[in-house]
Amino acid sequence: PLLHGQFDSTQQENCIIKKITIEGAHTVPPRAILAKVPYRVGDYFDAKKSGLTIRALHLLGYFQNIALATYQISDNELEVRIVVTEKPRIVTITYEGNKIISAQKLDEKLGVKNIKTLDENELKNIADQIKKLYREKNYHHTVVTGTLK
Repeated sequence: PLLHGQFDSTQQENCIIKKITIEGAHTVPPRAILAKVPYRVGDYFDAKKSGLTIRALHLLGYFQNIALATYQISDNELEVRIVVTEKPRIVTITYEGNKIISAQKLDEKLGVKNIKTLDENELKNIADQIKKLYREKNYHHTVVTGTLK
């Protein structure tokens, strides 16, 4: 999603960025987010960089929603506000009913140590990977479900 303030983009293009604000970041430090943002305080605002900003932040893999808004501070200054919603953070991963492949082996094969956040789509992908591991051991009717708590 891309949001802009209440004035037209040609007026925005003539404005200097006075302030960049990050909202909603709890796990990812604001400096890590700002490192991926092509805007800098003191630069002229360029609306074309908004899409680049959202794509760059999405590639970090920590956010399920990213919005960018601009707010006019004065006739020639604006604030760029980046609002993120973080994916749920992983505290523990628990396997139940895995008698053929140990939890340690699943962790190793799935690269669990590298997973910091998870959403429903990623959870489904992990479940599919587990099914594949069981099929490789000739357990073709294995049912794998996942839940986020």
